Amino acid sequence: MAGGGSMRAAVALLLVAAVTAAGPAAGADKRAAKPAADEAMRQNLLDIVQQLDALQAEVRQLRNSVEVQGHELEQLKARQRSLYDDLDQRLRESEKQRAAAPRPPRPRRTCRSPGAPPRRLSSRNTTPPST
Repeated sequence: MAGGGSMRAAVALLLVAAVTAAGPAAGADKRAAKPAADEAMRQNLLDIVQQLDALQAEVRQLRNSVEVQGHELEQLKARQRSLYDDLDQRLRESEKQRAAAPRPPRPRRTCRSPGAPPRRLSSRNTTPPST
């Protein structure tokens, strides 16, 4: 990520400014506790800068993943389009060949098999009479 170092420096400056804006500690107890508080503040600042670095690295990794997946998607789209075009071309050629080929006459269909006696229709009513 461009400007990562400058962002880190800006965060560090803001935290240092916040520490110094508190002003000098009043009283002897606060002067004795000041080195411990300063050390804790430095440690917190270091933790924040490390977290910032980790987040920036994660963002770079995620952007890279998005770029790779976008490239793969474009390749898959191109492959799918190529397969579609190939299939379309084959179907068109097949249709042209069918249209150019003479069709043989269709055989006439009969309702009964050869040699079978003609089928008689029943004169009986198959529904029961209503009462």
